[in-house]
Amino acid sequence: MVNSEGYIGPHAPYRQTERGDSYKPYLEKLLADNKAYWCFCSVETLEEERKKAESEEKTPRYAGTCRAIRLLKQPVVFHREKKASFALKPPKTLM
Repeated sequence: MVNSEGYIGPHAPYRQTERGDSYKPYLEKLLADNKAYWCFCSVETLEEERKKAESEEKTPRYAGTCRAIRLLKQPVVFHREKKASFALKPPKTLM
């Protein structure tokens, strides 16, 4: 159902960008279990990597550039200072 303010229903909010509070405990668990890591690559850098892979007729994939970064600050503080996302670590059997 849609109203003048957007979607409504029993599981709102529906926009992913508005669901941060819902995702936070799961992200914290993935980070604590070393199954995810913060990524600070810019959108432009990731786009360049994607275009390069496509020009070489390769499947675009993230290079894992930020995988080895150790944060000296609390991740939430670091995240606010520099835009960040997170990436999942694939099991070693897939690497």
